[in-house]
Amino acid sequence: MDRFEISHAKLDLAVPRAYGETTKMKKALLGLLDDNKSYWEDQPDEAVRDAWYKRKKKDGRYELSQSQGETLLAQLHGGVRSSNWRRELHALASGDVQTSTLNSGCAGRAEIEIVGQSCDNLITPEHGVVQSYVEVYVDKVRFRMREEQTSQVRVSEGHYIRITPPDPVKHPGVVILPVAHSTGEVLLVRQYRHPQRAFLTEIPRGFGCLGDSDKFNAAARELREETAAEPRRRVDGHQELEFLKAVCTDTGKLVEAPDYFLAIVDRQLQEQEINRVEPTMEDPLWVSLDTFYEAIFHEVWLKEGEYSHALNPERRSQLNSPHDFQEEPLVISDAFSINAAMLALPRLARRFPDRVSPEFLRRLSTWG
Repeated sequence: MDRFEISHAKLDLAVPRAYGETTKMKKALLGLLDDNKSYWEDQPDEAVRDAWYKRKKKDGRYELSQSQGETLLAQLHGGVRSSNWRRELHALASGDVQTSTLNSGCAGRAEIEIVGQSCDNLITPEHGVVQSYVEVYVDKVRFRMREEQTSQVRVSEGHYIRITPPDPVKHPGVVILPVAHSTGEVLLVRQYRHPQRAFLTEIPRGFGCLGDSDKFNAAARELREETAAEPRRRVDGHQELEFLKAVCTDTGKLVEAPDYFLAIVDRQLQEQEINRVEPTMEDPLWVSLDTFYEAIFHEVWLKEGEYSHALNPERRSQLNSPHDFQEEPLVISDAFSINAAMLALPRLARRFPDRVSPEFLRRLSTWG
């Protein structure tokens, strides 16, 4: 009979966070994994959560028989035996998060249950470099729905789209809010976005790459590529690049949860470097912290002197489409920039108390 080795950290990802049953489920799983059901049933919830966290941190391994694995998956589904248990068990054991879903779900528990998970990526080699950044699948699912005629709730079958980076675990996207260390100014970029068919002003962001050693390396690389800026180094040699949070972009169809960062940079060095680098693709500009936050809530018509371009006039003329804010206002409308602004605000208040002052917060309350 087959035996499976399962990582505790991967098992933790498969535990549904719903219905207030998470601790109860972990108690049952620990009883199964340790073959000591009565011991864990008698443990208080706090002890169960503490033990689970410690095992997750150590990322221990469990060797399970096929029958134990089937029982484990049934417990993950609230006692319901899954017809896909064999595939799910292999997914947990192999660590393959791309072609397998850790938890197939159960329509009877109001989850979206995967009946047939697609392994056919709709992005093909003929799409070129796009295949390096995204994969698109359409899964066959079962879900609860309310009938309009009778108002009764029943389980129905249908399809659901799933969009994911090639490796959302090892190489998620990164979003970086660059702020000048001496003035608190924010460094933005102007980029043409195909879906909107327009130039948008936003903070730097991008996909993770296979060559990135970790998320900090990916964030520093993306910041450098788009703005030529580098996070400052403290006296201890570490970069002033703070991880904020991983945020799910669109829980309706996207698997990704990009990592958000706050980068403290040297404006003078950034401007020297970007005017040296060839070629220049983006058009970075500096705005005050006040202006950045105000532009999130409404249009801001900027006067000369209220913003400054990082590129010198000669370099900007080479872009062929240089932009000034004399004919249209500054608007921050992309979710990435807005998320980063909200996540970074407490840290910016500690770092720049003279900028994020009570007066600033008073004005912030009037912008919404």
